[in-house]
Amino acid sequence: MLLTYIDLPPCNGESLASLVERVRQIRKYRRELKALEAKMSSEKQFNRKVELNAKVREMQERLVKLTVHR
Repeated sequence: MLLTYIDLPPCNGESLASLVERVRQIRKYRRELKALEAKMSSEKQFNRKVELNAKVREMQERLVKLTVHR
């Protein structure tokens, strides 16, 4: 019943508690990613944009690892 409210399928052998924790982390990373992208778009200095872009890519990789069905 609770799984109907979660938009991600559980991984093989994943407990409900770990699924909920994974969903919480995904939401957190998505919020951080949005904030980083907004900061990067408003940044004027090229060097700072490069740093922020590296953080954005890292955050995107984390999201992919959490959302890919294992």
